[in-house]
Formats: sequence, structure tokens, C-alpha cells
Amino acid sequence: MDVKTIALPSEEAEEKYKEYLKAVKTRKEKYVEDLKKVYYALKEGRQVIDIYEAFKKTGVDETGDPKLAISVANEKSVFFFKEDGGAGIFSDNTGKDERVVDVRLPGDTFPRWKMMKNPNANAVENGWQPSRIIRRRKITTKVPVVPAHLMPKGSLSGYHLLWEVDEWEEKDVPVAVRDPYLLKRINANTFVVFAAWDLTEVEQMVMKGQ
Repeated sequence: MDVKTIALPSEEAEEKYKEYLKAVKTRKEKYVEDLKKVYYALKEGRQVIDIYEAFKKTGVDETGDPKLAISVANEKSVFFFKEDGGAGIFSDNTGKDERVVDVRLPGDTFPRWKMMKNPNANAVENGWQPSRIIRRRKITTKVPVVPAHLMPKGSLSGYHLLWEVDEWEEKDVPVAVRDPYLLKRINANTFVVFAAWDLTEVEQMVMKGQ
């Protein structure tokens, strides 16, 4: 996966970690706690990812859909909703109430979405819907499974997965995915990398039955 990760020499990261470990005892700003967690991960030899930059850099495929997807690790499938201005949200909700799981990508993350003529002609004529709407606004894909040897301690609900999507669909859920990363979230856009791997043929097979 062509995603930029950040790493630091352990000595440098440990020095920063100690600074923020001391600071959180007297400071209540959330970013101080977040930086403490980031530097702790870096001193342990882990890498961190800015997902805002990851999605912006990788962009969209030839169909105009994101090349990457992200989801809470214990979900079976994830939905992506394209929003105006090149923004988007990842959700586990298929209904009208598009509840955001917890990942929202800001405007200008992607190029402006491709548009299409609104197929609901009656609504357009009555003046309460636009004549053009975002093409393939809601798309979906399967969430990868985590191999046994990479299972973290505790529930997978406390982790995320980031991966390359071979193909998105609007209704039927595809199963082909590539290069998943197991992540631990720090804040809205900062994630610690816990593992990276390639799905085996057997793991891809099992995903079909989820």
C-alpha cells in the first residue's frame, strides 16, 4: 500500500514521550494526551499514519471511487458516502439515517465527485431535489479478516483496518481486498500501525461468508 508512515529513532521518541508524560500531569488539553500516546508508540518502534493525507494522496480509481477504505476492525462490511466538495464518510448504516461510525474525511480530500442526472424526474420537476446528483454516492465493500497470529489483545472494536479496495459496489458487496493495516486510533486522523499483511486465498474465501 502506497501510504506514507512516520517513524522516529527510539531515543528521540522516548525523550519526547517523557516530556508529554510529565506535561499531562498538569495540563488538560487533549492534544497533550494525544501526543503522549503517539510518542509512546514511536518509542516502541511503531509507525503512525495521517489518514487524511493517506486518502488524499492515493485518491480515486478509474471509476472515481476511493482507492482505500477504513473501518472499525470488527465490522463485516463498510459503506462510504460521498459528500459535496470531495469529502466523505465511512458508515456501517445502510438505511436513510447515515450514521457515521467515526471516520469523516474533510472537503478536498478527493477531487470533485463525478455527477449524474437525477433519475427521480418527478422530484426534480416539483423543485425539491437537484437536477444533478453525485454518481455512485453510496458504495460498499467487505472488511478484511485479521489473521490469528496478528490478533491484538482485547476486542477488535478498539482497532481499525485500512486497506486497498479492488472494487466498490452500490449493492452487492465485493470481497477482493489488498494490503490491510491494523491500526489503533489516537484522534480524528492519527492512527498507529500495529500490523500489515497480505490476505491469503483462504482468508479471502472466508470473507465471502461473513
